[in-house]
Amino acid sequence: MELWGTAYSFHATTVTKLAGLVAASTHDSGGGTIRIVFDNNGDVIKVNATDQTIEVVIKWEVILQLTTLLHVLVLQNRLLRSEDPVLPAPTHDKRIFNVWGRIRAGFFACGWATTAEGISYNPALDPEAPDHVEIVLSEAIAVEFISALTEAISRNGIRNHLELRQQTGG
Repeated sequence: MELWGTAYSFHATTVTKLAGLVAASTHDSGGGTIRIVFDNNGDVIKVNATDQTIEVVIKWEVILQLTTLLHVLVLQNRLLRSEDPVLPAPTHDKRIFNVWGRIRAGFFACGWATTAEGISYNPALDPEAPDHVEIVLSEAIAVEFISALTEAISRNGIRNHLELRQQTGG
């Protein structure tokens, strides 16, 4: 039986605008899935897709919300299965996601190979909304995505601190 928890919306704060929705589902045993749905309009989130790679560019304030909501949804799935609400360690030996960006640039980007398992990119699901995009992550891949985003945000904070110390002579 498939179990559903709450879906959440995330917004851009500089332009009060709905950026997208995230939702999760799981079976009563085994891993679940996380869905991220958004408009590929370039203001807040933009997807650049080729035959080999997918790259999602996301505004800084939205990446913070998205990372938090993904974490919440993975824990929610675990609770629905009566498991401990703990984010497990990523299970892949090889990194799937490449994340880069800067707070000062105002964006972060995340890329992956189109051949990566456990993640699917579904553009234009609705002919009435050609900019509508869905990314579906297996729960294990969502954990890796959360880890990659959190690490990039943390490294950015360290880099900004060191730059500030150099500017102030501290």
